[in-house]
Amino acid sequence: MGHHTLFAVCLLSLLLILVCPPTLSIPLHIKNQHKSAEFRRFVDETSQFQQKGGLLSHHNEKQNLYREAHATLRYAKPENLYIVQFSKKIDHSIHRLMQNQFAITLEHYIPQNAFLVVISDEMVTKIMAADSVFRVIPFTKGLKFGTGFGEAKMPWGKAKAEDNNEDPDASPLYQLTVSWMKPSEISEAKRSIPLQTHQRMWLNALESSVDAQKLHYDILESSHRMVFTSTDENILDRIAAEAAEHSYVYWVEKTEQLVHTELKFSRPMTSTGTLDDSDFISLGLTGKNQVIGVTDSGVDTNSCFFYDADNAVPFIDAMSDEEPNKSHRKIQSYWSLLDNVDLDHGHGTHVSSIALGKAQSDPLSEFNGVASDAKLVFLDVGCNTPGGCTCHNIEGCPCRSRINGTCPQSAGSMYIPSDFSKHVLGYHHSRGGRVSSFSFGSASSIMSGYSSSSAEIDNYVYNNPDHLILFSAGNSGSINGYSTTTGPTKETKNTIIVGAETAPYESWTDIYTQRVDYEEIALVTSNEWYVTNYCGLYQYVPNHNESVSCAVAKEVAFADNPSAACCDALDSCRISTQEYFGTSLERVENYLDRTCCMTCVEKLLEISPWWRKGSLASFSSVGPTIDGRIKPDLVTIGNRVQAGDANTGTCTSQKAADVNQNVRASQGTSMAAPTAAGAAAVVRQYFEDGFYPSGKANSDNKIAPSAALVKAVLIDSTRPLQDFLRVTTNGVVTPGEMSFQQRKYHEGHGSLNLKNTLQLDGVSKHKLFVSTRSLATGKQHVYTLRIPDSPTHNELSVTLVWTDPGASETASFALVNDLDLLVGANDNGKITEWRGNCDTDEEDSSANVVDRSNNVEKITFTKAVPGATYKIFIRGDHVVTKEEQEYALVISHGGQMDSEVEVSEFIQSPVTSIFQLNSGIFLFTLVILLLLVVCMLSVLNVCSWILVCLFSRKEGRALVQKPELYKPFTDERGL
Repeated sequence: MGHHTLFAVCLLSLLLILVCPPTLSIPLHIKNQHKSAEFRRFVDETSQFQQKGGLLSHHNEKQNLYREAHATLRYAKPENLYIVQFSKKIDHSIHRLMQNQFAITLEHYIPQNAFLVVISDEMVTKIMAADSVFRVIPFTKGLKFGTGFGEAKMPWGKAKAEDNNEDPDASPLYQLTVSWMKPSEISEAKRSIPLQTHQRMWLNALESSVDAQKLHYDILESSHRMVFTSTDENILDRIAAEAAEHSYVYWVEKTEQLVHTELKFSRPMTSTGTLDDSDFISLGLTGKNQVIGVTDSGVDTNSCFFYDADNAVPFIDAMSDEEPNKSHRKIQSYWSLLDNVDLDHGHGTHVSSIALGKAQSDPLSEFNGVASDAKLVFLDVGCNTPGGCTCHNIEGCPCRSRINGTCPQSAGSMYIPSDFSKHVLGYHHSRGGRVSSFSFGSASSIMSGYSSSSAEIDNYVYNNPDHLILFSAGNSGSINGYSTTTGPTKETKNTIIVGAETAPYESWTDIYTQRVDYEEIALVTSNEWYVTNYCGLYQYVPNHNESVSCAVAKEVAFADNPSAACCDALDSCRISTQEYFGTSLERVENYLDRTCCMTCVEKLLEISPWWRKGSLASFSSVGPTIDGRIKPDLVTIGNRVQAGDANTGTCTSQKAADVNQNVRASQGTSMAAPTAAGAAAVVRQYFEDGFYPSGKANSDNKIAPSAALVKAVLIDSTRPLQDFLRVTTNGVVTPGEMSFQQRKYHEGHGSLNLKNTLQLDGVSKHKLFVSTRSLATGKQHVYTLRIPDSPTHNELSVTLVWTDPGASETASFALVNDLDLLVGANDNGKITEWRGNCDTDEEDSSANVVDRSNNVEKITFTKAVPGATYKIFIRGDHVVTKEEQEYALVISHGGQMDSEVEVSEFIQSPVTSIFQLNSGIFLFTLVILLLLVVCMLSVLNVCSWILVCLFSRKEGRALVQKPELYKPFTDERGL
């Protein structure tokens, strides 16, 4: 084929494509597009229920007034929910178009390139005629129901009757959340009537037809939600069906009211060495001038880690109250929402002490919290008062819907206000808290997915970008499979979800060789009651002859030296972890706690694989999220963590001298979260005191860090665990037996260690660079650095974090704004590229793909190439909610960089390669080759295009035309 012929074919192909282009296919990712038969049956039944008149069918005067007023509000022009999808990536021009022409603010994003809005049928036609609009789709009732309706995936959010002050025969509480569109997402004609008016009209009719004694609700104006609570599940089913019919309601879901601590178990023992913080203390990085917010069961304010003999505790009864005293050495504010005490060995005292507890003298100061000079803002949501608790009639009070408006006394449960962003996060923030730590969850909500509470928290951080929130991952790691984090709060994007790793060997040996009284254990174990009820030491050891255990206990009981007799009776410590314990770490721990012979304990510690630091705790919940994002974000020490104990008496100098009276060792992801929160407070102090960039405090370098920057530093400092990651019936699973992605779902980005990232004068030789900028769709920022020819350390880490807007609960994927991290290396002309969250040690390029799910992207090089030039590209793939998306970038290198990091100006259109090609001839040749490939493909397709075009013209229609109104996602039942 000659050159002229080839050129003619290419030209003809291009003309055909322009005249008869292919139909665009832009997917929509909505949760309920494909649902089970049970779900469809549920929607069918609710539709029949509506046809019969529904819950609001009572023909009383109030109902008639409601209908008349509602008809008036609608101006006889029905308005409904629609999805408006655009034919190109969302940029600021799309927002201007909808705002200027239709007075609609686009906020409710649905992937891909679509938004949910409330418009009239008349406006649909106008919007369809607008440039860049691809299609408009009705958002039908069947798309409004969250997980659990008509399916056995998740039970109702039940607050079970406690076994103490609440009648065990009383009906459980059920909770329903109804989410409404924002006023800005409703067309201008309807916006003149406040959204609250529509809600009130609907509620008036609701109240007239429901037994008021069986229903309680709260209107949460900050998040445009309603929360209904009832003892009658059928009432809430009907409300859900009725709400789904309303044009302004887009989501109804079953939610949890009661949450539980994520403490695995706790013992009055102590351990040491969970964190090597001596270097931070020597530099004064102890959380000074930082405030950490905690919401939990209570705090023992008489604990030596919180007690202040000179200043009263600043208790308040309501969020609006002013603290009577602001001079307390540790507590900034204590909101007694339910009461102001903690239970014996309480959870709240322990986790608060881990984060920031501080004893004022040795030996207790050895067990101070991570950020020991930080102050505490505490919200008490545990009821530890006999007879129950009330919560002073605040909006969203979880007790108002209970019997007599009282929450029952509870040891392990907590009662969280309905408006989490206002009364929990808002309280922490109003008292100076910029780090919040939460160690609770709901095991019954595993795999619940991204929900209204997830969106609420993400939106809170988006609107308060200096506030970092951390949650424990959960203690459901022993469940087979993945996605075992405990509840929708663990599905959030802008928080840090913290898993647990094992304590180091030194902590275990310290406990069992220095802190345990084996004589006492021998006496307790061998007493008559123990022998009668438990029959010996080996109750947790499978396949052991029980009669031998009983004989051991009885023999020890009558010995002059019980501990020595115990060792003799145990027959030289016949221990084989595989034979007696299988792979159950819990059985091993229970054996340790009940063995009265220290020699046997030492032998077990020597031969067991469980005590090596660098392993994932067997109980730690794993990811990913339901939409495939990496969770947990990181892991840190979560077992054998030593911290303050509760209700051990008022702190005195005599009591403070006794470690065992004041300190308790516990484990669970409940312990890991406050450990990471304390580290976050230290990072905040690092920037606020001007430690960056020199590693020394300098007030001239003070920075007010965003939550994204603090999060980026914490994640940048993580490194992969080196020992086992999973426990199965066949043994432990090591990192080498898992894929890179599987590891991410277990440990997140790895184990937290701030020394890997923070530049500390006289301590570390790291070089740290941070940048906080903003980026629009289609733009990019470029950062360049050169690795020295002979670096002291050659590890390089790059971490990108941005605070993403809360996602729509209706969307299948939670990511809204998408930035991309790319890193390229030029090693003497050899160019290699990596993308965010890829494995830099993986040679298979198919695994090096762009991340379209996470708002955290990290690339770590264990061996950066000496002398190589690295370029870091931050690209705006799509920014849909506003013109630009802010981000935080952290670059850390184990050795000195050759020079300061260079930053280029943003480029309007991202380049196709990380490095610009230097050879003009090579570039020209590459372009010619690409054109030849396009032309050859055009030749193969030209015949089919001609036939298609001729056929479509013959039928009198164009192959591509503006759709009038696309059909909704339906099946034969009309869903």
